[in-house]
Amino acid sequence: MFRLRLPCLGWLLSVTALTAIGQRVEFRGSGSGTLDLDPATPRSAQWLPARRPGFQNPVILGRRVIVQTDGTREPAFDQLTPGITNRKRINHRTWLLETGSAREAVDASLQLAADPAVTLARPTRRPQVRRHEPWAAIPNDPYFPRQYSLETTTASASFLPVSVDLNARAAWAYTRGEGVIIGVGDDGIEKTHPDLAANYAGPNHNFLTGAANGDPMGRSLYHGTAVAGLIAAAGNNGVGLSGVAPRAKLASWVIFDQTNTNEPDEAGFAALFGTGNQEVAVQNHSWGNPAYNFIPLGELEQLALDKAVQEGRGGRGVVFIRSAGNTRQNFTGAPTGDVNLDGYANDPRQTTVAAVRPNGRFASYSTPGASVLVAAPGGDFVGGFPGLITTDRVGSAGLITVPEPGDPTSSDYLSGSRLFVGTSGSAPLVAGVAALILSARPELRWWEVQQILALSARHVDLTDPDLQTNGAGFRVSSNTGYGIPDAGLAVRLARDWVLQAPPETVRIPVTEPRTIPDFPGVGFSDPYRQEFVVTNELVLQHVQMEVHWTHLRGRDLKVTLTSPSGWVSTLLRSGSQSEPVPDVWTFSSVQHLGECSVGTWMLEITDTVAGEVGQVDAATLILRGRGIRDEDHDGLDDEWEHAAVGSLAPQPGEDPDRDGWSHAAEQMAGRNPGIRDEALAVDLGRSQDGRLRLTWPAAATDSFQVWSAPNLSEPLNLVTNVPGRFPQSGWFLPDTSVSEVFEIRRTSP
Repeated sequence: MFRLRLPCLGWLLSVTALTAIGQRVEFRGSGSGTLDLDPATPRSAQWLPARRPGFQNPVILGRRVIVQTDGTREPAFDQLTPGITNRKRINHRTWLLETGSAREAVDASLQLAADPAVTLARPTRRPQVRRHEPWAAIPNDPYFPRQYSLETTTASASFLPVSVDLNARAAWAYTRGEGVIIGVGDDGIEKTHPDLAANYAGPNHNFLTGAANGDPMGRSLYHGTAVAGLIAAAGNNGVGLSGVAPRAKLASWVIFDQTNTNEPDEAGFAALFGTGNQEVAVQNHSWGNPAYNFIPLGELEQLALDKAVQEGRGGRGVVFIRSAGNTRQNFTGAPTGDVNLDGYANDPRQTTVAAVRPNGRFASYSTPGASVLVAAPGGDFVGGFPGLITTDRVGSAGLITVPEPGDPTSSDYLSGSRLFVGTSGSAPLVAGVAALILSARPELRWWEVQQILALSARHVDLTDPDLQTNGAGFRVSSNTGYGIPDAGLAVRLARDWVLQAPPETVRIPVTEPRTIPDFPGVGFSDPYRQEFVVTNELVLQHVQMEVHWTHLRGRDLKVTLTSPSGWVSTLLRSGSQSEPVPDVWTFSSVQHLGECSVGTWMLEITDTVAGEVGQVDAATLILRGRGIRDEDHDGLDDEWEHAAVGSLAPQPGEDPDRDGWSHAAEQMAGRNPGIRDEALAVDLGRSQDGRLRLTWPAAATDSFQVWSAPNLSEPLNLVTNVPGRFPQSGWFLPDTSVSEVFEIRRTSP
């Protein structure tokens, strides 16, 4: 329950519970009441959880003691309470004592209560409050209301709408990307653009000419400038629009000219990946496989990527953001498209981003695949969905050469009917979120940024036919990965993140040459199947499958990998590859995030068209994840389970505190599975249409009520019911000039 009198915030009660009852105590003093102490807390602990009988709200006791007397005399503290390390007199009848632990504070309080002169003796308590997460002010950029990717405004909505926006203003309350440089590998950035000049920093380089500048090589080249605007257009400067990280800096790396035939060789791309790795925290690459054949990474590129993630940012690793591609099948009989055909986009060291429409549905062009981690708005002209407004070249250069009537600067932006569409736009939005994450917490490692992006994401389109729940309880789809990140939640996660040990790598090779049976239409046959037995206990982050094989028609083949939990990653869709398969290919999947590695994995290769027979000579299962002790093989660390609930009974997908976070997610983020880590704290802000809005943390299974009264002395009346929405619910206040008290009540169990 949360009570609010506009315009001032009120006070808070959170809904949480302890899992065990221990010693029952009653301290001296008005309102102290009876408490059950948590028996599992060590005696040396600085904080001791307790609970009032019949109440769910926890009481956290500290190691200091408040003592009051009737004023007749001072208690004999040294005799009654050995172990006191400090004593401070507040007034003539009040003292604050300090002990070595919360348990010692309990003992001291009980001993002092025996003195007839003592009227109050109890340990201090830690208030169950959390930082409020306010909105940043609405920026004064004139195009910001059209940036639905950053914030969605629905004038007719009474509740916080379910939308694809990144909730950028919630993140901007803490950071706007300060201290982070993003490298943009593209066709150059317009450094004099009024929305980019302030953030154009370098190191810049042209990998076609060797020059130390990042200028576009032709007047018509606009792609890199558009990408840069989505990432870091300077917000709140009175012109244009705002990037996701409007105070981050940009480095321009030119790899394309206007001929589209003069890009670097693999040595040049390796140099690109290795540029400024101590200065540049994030790299955005809105380019990749344009066709339906396997595009491999070269050896030099592999080495450069290894060095970037192992040594970049002082050993924390550069964060690579990569567009998924625009090769989804767009008519019956056309190639299917798959991210796993692209050696850049299926690389675990890079974060691959798909595109969604404004309604949350995957875009008609966005390439699907098991290595898609998250998605972001990318627009879609098919069906009439709008694209993204962003920066264009200045004046008559770029895509728009003539301003719209009444808008003299519009030729400097992709606006009006000429908007930016594609995964080239969704990737830089996520690159901006990554910059916000690292600005909030620079010490995060690259793989932790990937986990934060996945944990902060949510699905808007629940009718996606690929959307399923993996063995760890995470909903994931080959179309949109783990969903669309919420930048506000991502920044909050980053600030409280418990740093992890580096992931371990396990390789399980099998060398057993066998035929890939032809299509069953020729005669009944099973797919090629190969088992991999894993005994190493990991909670998984990435899974790869290296296959040594031959087949003359790659489009005939479907490749899947089934984990011990039963989750199936489709590593290759039939109809995707237009040529013979390469001798060696490594497939990748992010869809087993949080699962346990132990058990039998199954590789299956199915020939879907008669006429050609292939062979697999060898295959290697490659698993990466954090090493844990996992006796029951559920992906939850045994020590974590015992500390959290006292047994190995929890399942990874369970959510006993009903906060929208499964056990697997709570473990990954370092959250407490027994309580709602984000208390029911309400923020008051203003939407773009001028309405006041109340928002608070929520889960999709929650329900809430809004109650109001003219003042605190009047009885409250029910105003409305508000549905739950992860990670935040909200309600738009009706237009009124009357001061009112509002109370938010969680009504779900």
